[in-house]
Amino acid sequence: MLDCYLEKRANGFWCVVQSKPTKELFALRQLSNQGFEVYFPTLSKQIKRGRKYVVVDRPLFPRYLFVWIEANASPWRSLNGTLGVSSVVMMGGSPGRLPDGFVEALQLRLSEKVSDNSANDFKVGARVRVLGGPFDDLCGEVVSVDKTARVTILLDMLARQVPVTLNGGKLISAA
Repeated sequence: MLDCYLEKRANGFWCVVQSKPTKELFALRQLSNQGFEVYFPTLSKQIKRGRKYVVVDRPLFPRYLFVWIEANASPWRSLNGTLGVSSVVMMGGSPGRLPDGFVEALQLRLSEKVSDNSANDFKVGARVRVLGGPFDDLCGEVVSVDKTARVTILLDMLARQVPVTLNGGKLISAA
C-alpha cells in the first residue's frame, strides 16, 4: 500500500516548516491557500479542565509542519514569507528533504488510531507503573481490565494493598 503511494509521489519531496509559537493551524491554512500540500500530525489526548476530563488534539511535533514541494514547480522560497511560518528547516541552501516514505509511514501509523497506551495492553497479574496524578511512579499489579479502558490495580500503600481503578493511558509496564 505504501509502495503504490510512493510511486505516484516521485516528482517532489517533503520538507519541514517551523511555525511561530501556537500558530500551527494558522500556518497550515496559509500554506494550503498557497496551494501547498501540508501535513500536521496530531494525537488525541485526555486532559483535565476544571473538574472534567476532555479529549483534545495535541501536535505530535509542536511548531512543525510537513510540506510537500513539487520538484522544480513549487516556489519554495515563498514558504519563509508565509504568515504564521517562522522558517523552513534548511540543509545547505535548500529545504531539507525528509527520507522517502517518512511522512507517508507517519500518516499510516497515525491513521491506525494509535493511543499512548490501551487497557488491552495489560494482562491480569502484570506489573505496571502509574504515570502522573497522586499515584505517580507507584507500582502495582493488574487485577482487572474492563471494556472502557479502565484498569484496576493493587498498590502497596500504608502497609496493605489498596485497589485503585485508573485509565489505561496512565499506566506503563513495570517489567
